[in-house]
Amino acid sequence: MQRLLQRIAALTLLLGLAACGSGDDAAEPAAPPKKPAITISNGDADALRAEIYPLWNPPAQPPCSQPLNIRIDLAEDGRVVRADAKPELGYDDPCRGAQDAAIRAIWAASPLKVPRQRKWSSLTLVFDRAALPPAE
Repeated sequence: MQRLLQRIAALTLLLGLAACGSGDDAAEPAAPPKKPAITISNGDADALRAEIYPLWNPPAQPPCSQPLNIRIDLAEDGRVVRADAKPELGYDDPCRGAQDAAIRAIWAASPLKVPRQRKWSSLTLVFDRAALPPAE
């Protein structure tokens, strides 16, 4: 294993030297730095859930006990531009109906009331049946 790692390191060094060239070629620009992740405040997330959850009617059968992640892209005025499940469940998955209902609820709640001074335009909301009020 050690010998294999040494060979890989030597090959990597040789490839790196071969890629250097004579210096006549224009230098390739460095990759742009990654943007830091912008987090949404808990208060903003709770306010959005309060708008969407009342519209979420997941089917009772088959039961879905796992949390569902839905990514939402918003326009400046709070209109939903995109709502995608991450990951999208297969059609035979027992939670697929709850996932589809969550996406419908997001579209039905659009436009969402979002803070005017926000640094985010997309977010992932977690839909969890355990957070729903008990059925009457």
